[in-house]
Amino acid sequence: MNKNRTRRGSVLLLLSLALMAAALYFSFRPALPKGAGLSSAVTAQSPVQQNPEEKPELSAPSAPDLSGQEELPAAEQGEKAAAPDSKGLENGSILEEAISSQNQSPAPADSAPAPSAPDPEPTVADPPEEPDASADPPSSEPAASCTISISCAVLSENPELCSSEKRELIPEDGWILAPVSVSFEQDESVFDLLLRVCKDRGILLEFENTPLYGSAYIEGIGNLYEFDAGSQSGWMYEVNGWYPNTGCSGYFLQDGDVVCWRYTCNRGNDIGGGQPAE
Repeated sequence: MNKNRTRRGSVLLLLSLALMAAALYFSFRPALPKGAGLSSAVTAQSPVQQNPEEKPELSAPSAPDLSGQEELPAAEQGEKAAAPDSKGLENGSILEEAISSQNQSPAPADSAPAPSAPDPEPTVADPPEEPDASADPPSSEPAASCTISISCAVLSENPELCSSEKRELIPEDGWILAPVSVSFEQDESVFDLLLRVCKDRGILLEFENTPLYGSAYIEGIGNLYEFDAGSQSGWMYEVNGWYPNTGCSGYFLQDGDVVCWRYTCNRGNDIGGGQPAE
């Protein structure tokens, strides 16, 4: 009986010494630099190359084979279980701390840069549009021009033909608008030209559209109106020295035309535009 106890005590003592030796080894082992080769230390302990992502498996120390030894009485086994060896517990906790420190994976290295997105495919620019051959080329011809004037010379020569109030409106030289050269657009009429020129120069113009004749009728220019110098007085227009038999809205200009608006006191006979005497 005493031999069995002695043998069992020797086994427990050897186991305790082994645990203490392991604890001393891990406690006095030189500390590795931070972030460095924990993986190399593990590799040095094991001849098998390990994957750094896999945790090393440590097998627990095998219990001594107690087969063939006499079993202790139940009372003594209960005392052994109730009073574990304090050194064994201390050594076991040190071993667990060492194992947990080895299981801690090293800090991951700098993460690999994310793959850059592929460059977008270059877009093919649309070819320039070819000019339309059917379109009319821009005209290089100079703009058409003509000469226009507004005269009331017959009143300046005969001021007694109108009232005293109107005499103050008659220019001394008889020109409400002296001859001036202006440009005009295609299909512009004598009336269109007069309307534009009077508007640009601030000359008062009053007219009336007459659907019966399809033309505008000029009532007054520069505050001189029809009938201001008698029942046969009014305005007439002349183109290139003659008086057309067409309303001013229906006579279209030609390049180089000379247009003159004249005031008449006798239906054009005093300005060379009347009907010939029978």
